[in-house]
Amino acid sequence: MGVEPISINSGDFCAQNRRRLYWTNIKVKPWTKKDIKLKDILEDGIPELSKLSPGRYRWLMSEKGQNTVTKGYAKIDPDKAGCLTARSDASWNCNYVTRSGTITKLTPLEYERLQTLPDGYTEGVSATQRYKTMGNGWTVDVIAHILKGLSDTV
Repeated sequence: MGVEPISINSGDFCAQNRRRLYWTNIKVKPWTKKDIKLKDILEDGIPELSKLSPGRYRWLMSEKGQNTVTKGYAKIDPDKAGCLTARSDASWNCNYVTRSGTITKLTPLEYERLQTLPDGYTEGVSATQRYKTMGNGWTVDVIAHILKGLSDTV
């Protein structure tokens, strides 16, 4: 394309740190960072889909699980979520939050909010497919911001 990449962190637009390089010939204007924290997008209470299986909880509390937290791959109660991935819900690099004293994972609705999708956008498929879809997706508000530059090129 003959252009240099632009580095944008989704954390400037939402409650998820997701640094990505974007190659585009669209002029990307500066943006104002939004101060959105993970706690701001969480569902109330302890949603059923946020509960950890006993095996997942044992792994997280194990030496191996705690090592992933220490290294920063898995996160417990971060200000901003770590980058969502297609397998983060079923893998070692997950985001965990404490709700009413209980360690939980993020729900598909919370994933939607981290990717700045409308609530319920991915409903109609299994939770597993919802997690994968959003882990493989882009943060909508970042792409929308880049595309705003098209009005200057027409």
